[in-house]
Amino acid sequence: MTDRNLHDVCEMVVANNLCVGCGLCAAICPHNNLRIEFNEFGEYIALKQGEECPDSCELCLKVCPFAAEEQDEDTLGNELFANVSGMKHTPETGYYLDSLVGYSTIGGHRENGASGGMATWMLETLLKENMVD
Repeated sequence: MTDRNLHDVCEMVVANNLCVGCGLCAAICPHNNLRIEFNEFGEYIALKQGEECPDSCELCLKVCPFAAEEQDEDTLGNELFANVSGMKHTPETGYYLDSLVGYSTIGGHRENGASGGMATWMLETLLKENMVD
């Protein structure tokens, strides 16, 4: 359910700093009233453009993962993972089994990749060893 005084994703989600810039709202808007752009922090967010949104539409709110009043991640995590052997929990990270760190030492992966180049190294290795095609 949505607050009837807040009838679009910009008023309900973006204004509360919940938008992750996924673009679903802009893609589904039948009135072309939303666009996705970078904010001042270099993050994608939804912005209004064109006409005011009709109160009856709310398609953007129906597809937005942060607009619905559903169970939050902590509640779902507790139901799914609280009884798993070895499971850890902190308020900052939620539920997890382990937290690992690493980086690639292969030619430029660390310097040119995100998060130490681990994904690039792993994918290259899987392809090289014919473990995936």
